[in-house]
Amino acid sequence: MLIKIVAPIYSEDGNLTVKKFEEEINRELGFALQPDVNISFSCLRAGPTSIECFFDEKAAVPYILEEVVRAEKENQDAVIINCFGDPGLWAAREIAKIPVVGAGQASLLIASFLGEKVAIVTVVDKVCPLIRRNIRLYHLDSIVTSIRAVQIPVLEIEKKLDYVEDVILKESQAAIEKDGADVIVLGCTGFTKLSRKLYTKLSVPVVDPTLAAIKLAEMTVRRGLSQSKRKYPEVCEKERRGFTILANLTGLHG
Repeated sequence: MLIKIVAPIYSEDGNLTVKKFEEEINRELGFALQPDVNISFSCLRAGPTSIECFFDEKAAVPYILEEVVRAEKENQDAVIINCFGDPGLWAAREIAKIPVVGAGQASLLIASFLGEKVAIVTVVDKVCPLIRRNIRLYHLDSIVTSIRAVQIPVLEIEKKLDYVEDVILKESQAAIEKDGADVIVLGCTGFTKLSRKLYTKLSVPVVDPTLAAIKLAEMTVRRGLSQSKRKYPEVCEKERRGFTILANLTGLHG
């Protein structure tokens, strides 16, 4: 089984970034990966270096769609958009026949049957409106009890890992004690490197969005399922001036 994970960010040294992603996933999530699942990675050729607001999201989407098209042409069995904000998820499902999984939606769906009061711990306040929009789209308003931000930008996580862990623990504990949370969802895929540590230190389940997305993609492929084309109809061919990805879409569903 081939699963492509798209990190929806631009990196000046794309190959090095991909290598770091591979090492991190194997180190932190390797215990949960099946031997017949082959995971590959890519990042964007252009776009924002992190996604923390609606503007970042819109700037990234055309290049995310390029990677989704490329994954399908590579005969991948599924593709994951590895950002908690699920940028471009709806559009990606329209242009692809293979399953497209958003890390944010996957983690929230799994959290929804682990408990009934879910708290999301994310990076900065300005990403919260984007998360709230997605919660409404996924019809999960009734179970998300709070969204707490640790006030650390995505690009600072690597530089302050010990501090980030402490702050996530503090906010998670506050969500449990003050908000009544019975499940914690990590609201950034950049927190993956801390997920196993956090799970051992908190009294409730902790859901990592990257692992949730991998397992949901794996299950979907094994059952021969993909997104409904009644919900996500195929893109029709027409002029979309200046949108260079259109050339890559031609004949995709032929």
